[in-house]
Amino acid sequence: MSEMLSLLTPNGESIYGTPAGKLENAVGVAYHPHTCGLLPIFHRGRDSWSRPVYDDGTGRLLVDVDPRAGRKPDICTKQGNAFDGEPCDPVDGDFIFIPRRDTW
Repeated sequence: MSEMLSLLTPNGESIYGTPAGKLENAVGVAYHPHTCGLLPIFHRGRDSWSRPVYDDGTGRLLVDVDPRAGRKPDICTKQGNAFDGEPCDPVDGDFIFIPRRDTW
């Protein structure tokens, strides 16, 4: 028997369904124009410098090098795609932080 799950979209709307596969693969897909052009990134924890590390859904690790509340995110790739790697190249874009942006 399938169980109905109550889920929230990034803008707080309720959706219902039985997710199959990874939920990450379904975020920002169709019917939600507010997500067009936004890159969903998924929080994975903090590195050895206490910087929040995210995954862009393709396995590429990203880090917010200035995670202070009230500041614009400064997102970079991770050197060698290593969780504790140094920040490398800046990533320009507008992001959706899932479940939320991790700040200091």
